[in-house]
Amino acid sequence: MQMNPQRLIMSAAFFLFGGMGQAAIVAYSNDFSNPLAVSDYSSVGAVAPTYYHTTSNRDGLGGDGVAGDGAMYFNVQNNTSGDEVVAYAFQGTMDEGEAYRLTMGSFNVTNNYNGYYMSLYNATDGVELVRADLWQPAGYPAARTDVLEYTALASDAGDVLEFRVGDKITASFRDFAVDNVSLEVTAVPEPSVSGMLICALGAIVLRRRR
Repeated sequence: MQMNPQRLIMSAAFFLFGGMGQAAIVAYSNDFSNPLAVSDYSSVGAVAPTYYHTTSNRDGLGGDGVAGDGAMYFNVQNNTSGDEVVAYAFQGTMDEGEAYRLTMGSFNVTNNYNGYYMSLYNATDGVELVRADLWQPAGYPAARTDVLEYTALASDAGDVLEFRVGDKITASFRDFAVDNVSLEVTAVPEPSVSGMLICALGAIVLRRRR
């Protein structure tokens, strides 16, 4: 029995291209309303900072608009810039072509000029992928919301992705707080659709030639 060329090619496309397009990194969201959420973070800098859950009423300005629900307080311990860093490792591993959008709310805890940063980091290779240096004026300014975007390269495939936040000023009293952190993940585009279309066009060409 001879199989219809269209069905043959479409069946081949299903086996070649089907089952792909799943996100490898798991999306993440944390408004720090749960005190235990802070324990998911770990110190990765040269010096361990003090970071803990806080319910200061100022966290209503920290990105989620809910005062008193909680935030991660980052208590800077020394006068060296950039040596105090905490990180959260996202579940799963990166896949080439996968796109990430990280959003972080933050606010100045002290009545002083302040500086800190947020980044996405390849923890397997020890490479900073994308970073934003953040600054806040003195006088308890309104909170800010910042976004980082990154698309995984072939060199990132199979590696662990981290969110990192750290100090950026030489003063031990430049404390800040982080709130409402989220990671949106866009999976690698599903190849089955384009593959099926190409195969379908091939089947039409074969049919016309017969």
